[in-house]
Amino acid sequence: MTLQDFMSRKSGMSDIRISFYQETIGKWIGNLDASILVVGGGETDRDVFHRLGFTNIEISNLDSRLSSDEFAPFSWSYQKAEELSFESNQFDYVVVHAALHHCESPHRALLEMYRVARKGAIAFESRDSLLMKILEKTRLSPTFEHLAVYYNDGKFGGVNNTEVPNYIYRWTEREIEKTINSYAPYAKHKFFYEYGSDEPFSTSVEKKSLFQKN
Repeated sequence: MTLQDFMSRKSGMSDIRISFYQETIGKWIGNLDASILVVGGGETDRDVFHRLGFTNIEISNLDSRLSSDEFAPFSWSYQKAEELSFESNQFDYVVVHAALHHCESPHRALLEMYRVARKGAIAFESRDSLLMKILEKTRLSPTFEHLAVYYNDGKFGGVNNTEVPNYIYRWTEREIEKTINSYAPYAKHKFFYEYGSDEPFSTSVEKKSLFQKN
């Protein structure tokens, strides 16, 4: 179980995040027949796209424990986000929800999304805001994501779905634009941003680890 899926099952707070995800996808992708690749996907992604009525979805992730049966009626493939096996421009859209920060190179994964997308890429990730910096500084929000590993029996859920807790990479708008424009300076890009907020998700296990002195 990924941390994303754990939150959707166990925490009412995550309803805010899932609703924002669903509303944003519905707003920006109007064609229900569009070919869409979901990177770092899970059950939450499957449920969101199914509720919206999309039909041509391929969900990918880096979890050898899973199979295509778990993502029906959609397709599934084993893919590393930084090294997607698909052809350039193969999908109309590529989507990632709360997974780029699990990559060893979030920037490379973003560029792979750009490469295989024909019309656009949509990413849902934490923003590197002043408030987030304060929360992290005061240890009210973690710097490394331990929970995903904890709820995967200490064997999966970290960086590249390993047992190593991943650093939570948070983005700025300028950083996204510089990354894309450096990769494809020949193209004129349009960037759009939607903003939402959610309460920090933590359990007694995470809180104990956050405030434990070394």
